[in-house]
Amino acid sequence: MIEQSSKFNEQQIKSLLKNDKADVRFAAAYVVGEKKVPLPREMIELLSDSSTAVQQASRRSLILLACQATGPKKPCDQLTRQVNSLIKYGPEPTTKKSLITRAVNKWNAWWDDNDPQLLKLVSTNRSPEEKSASSAANQKTEKAASNPAPAAEPLDPEQAASAKLNLAKMLAKDGLEKKARVRYEEIVQQYPKTKAAGEARKLLDKQDTSSAGAKK
Repeated sequence: MIEQSSKFNEQQIKSLLKNDKADVRFAAAYVVGEKKVPLPREMIELLSDSSTAVQQASRRSLILLACQATGPKKPCDQLTRQVNSLIKYGPEPTTKKSLITRAVNKWNAWWDDNDPQLLKLVSTNRSPEEKSASSAANQKTEKAASNPAPAAEPLDPEQAASAKLNLAKMLAKDGLEKKARVRYEEIVQQYPKTKAAGEARKLLDKQDTSSAGAKK
C-alpha cells in the first residue's frame, strides 16, 4: 500500500488522506513524510485520527517535514537535536482528546512561527520542473479528488493487524526497537490468527536473536 501511494501526486495523496480505510490513510500519511509532500496542516488534522497507526504516521511525517523546512542540510548533530525536540511535541499513541489537542496546538504554533505559508518547505522540496509537473497533474486530478470516496466497511482483523504492523515496522526503521516490540506483541495478542501476527512473531524472534547476540 505504501509503495503504491508513493507513486501518486500531491493532490491524489491529499485525497487518500480522507479515505474511509485506515490502512489507506496510514500509507498516504507515511508517504507525505517520505516524499516531503507539503501537507503539514493535513498531517496535524490526522493527529486526531481514530487509528493510532495513522496518528503516528502523521506525527512522523510532521517531524520530517519540519526538518525539511528549517534546514535539510544541517549537520547531523544539529538535525538529531531538532528531531529529538520535535518528538516531544507528540502525541504518543493515544485517543485521549486533551493530549491530542495539546499536540495539535504545539504543531500549529510551530508551523505558524517557522513556515506559515509553507514557502520554505516547498522551496527546499521540489525543483521548478517538479513543481510544474505537479501543478499540471493536480489540475487533472482535482475533479476526481473532489468526489467523496464510497463508504467502506470497518477494518477487518487482517486490515487492522496490517495497519499496526506497518506502524511497528516504521518505528523499527527509525531505530525505536522497544516501541516496535510493543506493537509486535500487541498484534500477536489481539490478532493471533492473522498473517500480520505471524510476521510479528518472526520479527520478535529476530529481535530476541539480535539481543542475545549483542550480549555475548
